[in-house]
Amino acid sequence: MSFPQQEPVHYSTVTPEPTPRRFWFALSLSIFGVLLLGGAILAILTYQAGVREAIRVSESVAYEEFLQKKSALDTDTFYPGVFVDGIDLSGRTLAQAREQFQASLAEKAREVALTVRIDDQEIVLDAAAIGFADNSAAILEQAYQTGRTSAQTDERARVEDLFSQVELLKTQPLHLETALTYDSARTADAITAFVATQQVTAEAAVATAFEAETGVFTISERIIGRKTDPVEVVAKVLEHLHQGHYQAVVAIDSEKEIIGLSAAEIEAELGPLGSATTYAYKADPPRDNNLKLASDFINGTLLQPGETFSFNEVVGRRTAERGFKEAGVILNGALVKDLGGGVCQVTTTVMQAAMMSDYKLVERAPHSWPSSYTAVGLDATIDWFGPDFKFQNNTDFPLGIVASYEKPTLTVKIYGRKLDDGLTISLRSTKDETIPVDPPIYKSNSSLAPGQVVEIREGRIGQRATAYKVYSQNGKVVREEILFKSYYRPIQGIYEMGPTVKVAHPQPATSAAAGLSD
Repeated sequence: MSFPQQEPVHYSTVTPEPTPRRFWFALSLSIFGVLLLGGAILAILTYQAGVREAIRVSESVAYEEFLQKKSALDTDTFYPGVFVDGIDLSGRTLAQAREQFQASLAEKAREVALTVRIDDQEIVLDAAAIGFADNSAAILEQAYQTGRTSAQTDERARVEDLFSQVELLKTQPLHLETALTYDSARTADAITAFVATQQVTAEAAVATAFEAETGVFTISERIIGRKTDPVEVVAKVLEHLHQGHYQAVVAIDSEKEIIGLSAAEIEAELGPLGSATTYAYKADPPRDNNLKLASDFINGTLLQPGETFSFNEVVGRRTAERGFKEAGVILNGALVKDLGGGVCQVTTTVMQAAMMSDYKLVERAPHSWPSSYTAVGLDATIDWFGPDFKFQNNTDFPLGIVASYEKPTLTVKIYGRKLDDGLTISLRSTKDETIPVDPPIYKSNSSLAPGQVVEIREGRIGQRATAYKVYSQNGKVVREEILFKSYYRPIQGIYEMGPTVKVAHPQPATSAAAGLSD
C-alpha cells in the first residue's frame, strides 16, 4: 500500500529589527568599554614607566653609594680604629709602620744581656746570640689586611663587606699586640758551646820527670775536674726567656771531681828505697864499657804507677852501632864473646834494688850457672832473643831509678813511695842442692897439635837455690818470704884433642873461655 509523499515542513525565526534606542545603548556601552580598557592600559604603562624610573633612580643612587664606598676603601694606609701595641696606625702606610716597629725592636735588642755564669766564668748572650726578634711583621700584616680581606666574590658584595668591616672599626676598634721571640735552637747552641769550654777533665798529679843526680821528682799539680750538664743550663735559660726576662743572670756551680793526691801529698810520700851494689874487679875494658852504657840507659828511668819496667825495652838491643862491645856471655852453657857481654850484671843489680824496694816481680830467669858477682840464687840473666827482666810499679806513686858504674862499683838505687817507718827489706839466698855433673866429653880435632887439648866448655856442677825477701822492723827480722827459686843445671865439660900421644891424663892446654866472665 503506498502512501502519498508529503512536503517537508520548514520553520524560520525572524529577529525583529532593533529599535533605535537599543542601538545607541549598545553603542555607548561599547565605547565606554573601549575607554575603560584604554585607561587601564594607560595606567599600567604609566605605572611601569614610573617603576622603571624609580628603579633607574635607585640604581643610580646605589651605584653612587657603591662608588663612594669603593673610593673610601681605596687607600694604602691603615683604616681608622686599628691599633698595635696601643699605637694608632690609622693614616700610616704599612712601610711606615714596619719602620717604626723595627726601630722599636732594635732599641729592645740593645737591652738584651742574658748572663750565664759557671763558677767564676761567664758569658753574656746578646740579641744576636739568642736570635732575638718579634712577630711585628706578621701582626702589622694582619692589622693592615683588616678591611681588605673578604670572602665575597661579587665586586659590589665584596665592597659592601669590606666597607662594613671598616665602619665597624669605628665602634669596635681592633687592638693587636706584638710578642718578642727568640730562637731556642740558636740559644741552646750558644750555651752548649760555652759549657763545653768550662768542662775540665780531672787529672791526677803525676810525676813528669826524675832527676837522678838529686833523686827528686818533678810532679805536676793535679787538675780539679769540673762537670756541668748543658741540658740543665739550657733549660734554666729558656725558662727565663719564656718569662720575658732578657736581662736575667743564670748562675751554675759545676760539679767538682778530684782524682788522687795533690803534688805536695805525693812528694811527702816519696823517698829513697832499696839500693844494691855489685862489683866488677877484673880488668875487662869491653865489659866495663857495656856496664857503663847499660847503666846510663837505665839512669833516670821514671816509672808511673802500674807501669812495668822491662830491661830489654829500657836498655834496647845491644849492637855495635849503639856503642856496645864484645865481651863474655853465656851461650849454650859455654862462655863466649858477644856484643853486650856483661850487661847481666846490671840486670842483676837492678833486680836486687827493685826487690828490696818491695815492687812486684814479673819476669826473672837465672844464668846457666851462678854468677861470681853475687850470691847464688840472686842473679838475673838477660838476652835480646830470650829471657827479659821485668818488674811492676804496683803502687800509687811514681818510682825513679838511679844507676851508675864507676869501676869497680855498679850501684842501682830506687826512689819511690817510702816503706813504713822503720821497715827495711834485704835479700838472702840458700844453696839447697848440688847436682853432680857427668864426666867431660873429649873430641878429636886433627887441626890441633899432637897432644894439644882445648877446653870448649867448662864442666860445672848443677845447683838449686832459693832467694828470700827479709822484712825487718827497726833492725829486727819480722818475716821472710820466698822471692824465687833457681835451678842451675849441670853442664858437662867438652874438650877437643889433637892427635893422640901417650900421656897419663890429658890436660887442657888452652881454654876457649879464657879471660871471659859472664
